[in-house]
Amino acid sequence: MARTAVFVVTLSAPSAQPVAVNYATVPGTATPPEDFTATTGTLTFAPGETSKTLTIPVRQSDAGQPAETFSLQLSSPVNAVLADATGLCQLPSAVVVDVYLDRFNVLYAALHEPSNGYFGPQSGANARTIPYHCPETLINEAPDHGHESVSETASFWAGVEAWKGALSNNWSGYTACWASIESNYIPSAANQPAGTYTPGSPATYQPEGDLPNAYPTLPNTGVPVGVDPLYAELQTTYGNGRMFLMHWLIDVDGVYGYHNGDNSETGVFINNYSRGLQESSFETVTHPSWEDFEFGSAYGYLPLFNKNQPVYPDAPFEYGKQWRYTCAPDAEARVIQHAYLAHKFAAANGVASSVAAQDTKAKKMGDYLRYALFDKYYRKIGNYTQAATSAAPYESCHKLISWYASWGGEIPASGQQPSWGFRIGSSECHQGYQAPDIAYFMATGGGGYTPQSPSAGDIWLGSLYRQIEMLRWLQSPEGPIAGGVSNSWHGRYETPTDGRQNAKFYGMFYTYAPVWHDPPSNNWFGFQCWGLQRCTDLLLEVSDKTSSLAVEIRPNLEIILDRFINFVLGHVTLSSDGSYSLPSTLSWVSTTAVAGQTATSANLEGVYEYLPSLDWDGTGNYGAFWTASNVPNPNLHCTVVESSVDIGVAASLSRLLIEYAEAKRRMNKFASAIPGSSHTAQDCYTLARELLDRTWTLFKGSKGLTREEARADYTRYADPVYVPASFTGQMPNGDSVASGATFISIRSFMEDDPDWPKIQAYIADPTPENVPTFTYHRFWAQAEYAMACAAMHHYFGDLVGTDA
Repeated sequence: MARTAVFVVTLSAPSAQPVAVNYATVPGTATPPEDFTATTGTLTFAPGETSKTLTIPVRQSDAGQPAETFSLQLSSPVNAVLADATGLCQLPSAVVVDVYLDRFNVLYAALHEPSNGYFGPQSGANARTIPYHCPETLINEAPDHGHESVSETASFWAGVEAWKGALSNNWSGYTACWASIESNYIPSAANQPAGTYTPGSPATYQPEGDLPNAYPTLPNTGVPVGVDPLYAELQTTYGNGRMFLMHWLIDVDGVYGYHNGDNSETGVFINNYSRGLQESSFETVTHPSWEDFEFGSAYGYLPLFNKNQPVYPDAPFEYGKQWRYTCAPDAEARVIQHAYLAHKFAAANGVASSVAAQDTKAKKMGDYLRYALFDKYYRKIGNYTQAATSAAPYESCHKLISWYASWGGEIPASGQQPSWGFRIGSSECHQGYQAPDIAYFMATGGGGYTPQSPSAGDIWLGSLYRQIEMLRWLQSPEGPIAGGVSNSWHGRYETPTDGRQNAKFYGMFYTYAPVWHDPPSNNWFGFQCWGLQRCTDLLLEVSDKTSSLAVEIRPNLEIILDRFINFVLGHVTLSSDGSYSLPSTLSWVSTTAVAGQTATSANLEGVYEYLPSLDWDGTGNYGAFWTASNVPNPNLHCTVVESSVDIGVAASLSRLLIEYAEAKRRMNKFASAIPGSSHTAQDCYTLARELLDRTWTLFKGSKGLTREEARADYTRYADPVYVPASFTGQMPNGDSVASGATFISIRSFMEDDPDWPKIQAYIADPTPENVPTFTYHRFWAQAEYAMACAAMHHYFGDLVGTDA
């Protein structure tokens, strides 16, 4: 990037009148044009503005040059007096090494060094083409084995490769990443054989349970299901009936012993979570996505989840061999986010053709991602007892990025076509999954990255507005964003009676923990950083745009982010010994009922959720809704339960802070006070540097960033896994799946891991001194830190090495 000198001109206080001042560069030992570009002009401060930024191009290399200076001189002020009329810039005598670019390159090399073990499988046709969750194997935190990969891992990989291309103009890694996404994460034609699918009857309703012991549940053909309005358009646009979305979980090495429809035994599509709000990852039965009855019971693993004939004679259907996949939409959103970044940087570098093929794929993914904007069973939003009809099919579109979209169908007999298929969205919408940036990129009048289908641009435009509205409606007075909303209470389209029915968001009910309740999904501070980083990404994108859409949404993004940033700056601790801590666990509940603030009855976890008070459908007092000095729902309180160190979350937060600071700098607000505090965007830049520097100093090892972490939750390897008495089966390795099973008893291969004795000893004697410790190199954390360093270099390379 071009080197520049940045001068910040500030007023001591806001003025009610316009303020103007002339400026001019003045040579010193540095002279134009060799050392800097001579510049003159006038700065004008609008009433209320207190900061303006001037950027002066300077020499690109200091090789062989002495240290030299020039200045910026202010003169002829209007409606002000000059307190300090001169700013000095010193050009160094040698190139200042940008440590952040260096760190990016170090981590990039570490991720791609085969001996570090970040990619698998270790042999075969697809050797080392899929990033592991981490090189270490004994871990459980959604993926229940380190050598599994989640689609989120792929999305972070796409970001690292996009930044590599941006910084070096080498796009080969980005191309390889997309090749892996298409061949390893998006099921092939052999793994999702297209056949009969009826969009007028896209699925059969099956109620969800609260606990695993509520399963299997009975499908109900008498309950209304709406129509799928996307299938015909996508079929016309792309010419086939397959979905272009990533399945969320892959057994990279094939440790479980399952296989795909193409008979591959590595890179195998698997699933675990399937049984209710309170199913912990320690209570799951990992099962294959290609369910051909080879493993499990006589009907595979299906009798764990749903009731069918002949096991349940009163059921409407027979068990049938089937394939089914589920996407985690925030992963697709992150892939598209990074594809747009690659698109912009490749164009700026004059090599747009290098990523043109990937642009086409990313926009296609965005086309199919619209399934995540619909209610699970296509019920009307806010009128959830009724199904959307072909006359008004989009009445089931909540326009929010929900927890999943899922699709599947019959495994046909040899030579036959599948006789049935299904496609569903999700009724649960988590704040941390929202991605207004990609909605803007793909929206009509937005970023020009619109998918091919005729209706896609307008649908994403509607989603952009709705996502921003929901984040505002959910924002706590403290700053973080509360859980989310649901169109199907408890997954059964029930009507709550604890007070939340009185204040809905477009007819959807508030929930403090969408989908996960063990642990509550919005308690993890990382979801704040993941979701709101996509908001800072959008704020940065529109910070200097003049289109009507950019101008319209920019102040609303600022209102949301300013409050959250003030929370962050007040809750991150930088200690004098070089360590740091940041929020790790949040709480959105009270242990007792609080009149007028919480639900009137305890929830499934026995606590009382703080509830919204504003019923909002977009027709209320819009001005009050967006008044920056307060929030629409002041009862949605958030408290910090625990602070700690998390390498990945610190990196995500750093990236968010960098983008926020750069957006404010482009808006000439870098040194201005953030509304509601005395903090500035420059403080965000400084905090991001502190977090990045301290993380590197404390946690850099031979193959990346890691820290020792205690896992008190690992007693749960011995947790019972509910298996109904009617089910008896086996895992591929012979482990019994029957009543009385535990997490580890159906995964006995994990006992061969060299770290297993630590967990075994802790289970036998679960005392504080026996809590096992582990050092993990999570791929996403390495990638996020690398991207934060790349962003620091790219956006603030002019300050790095020259500021205090």
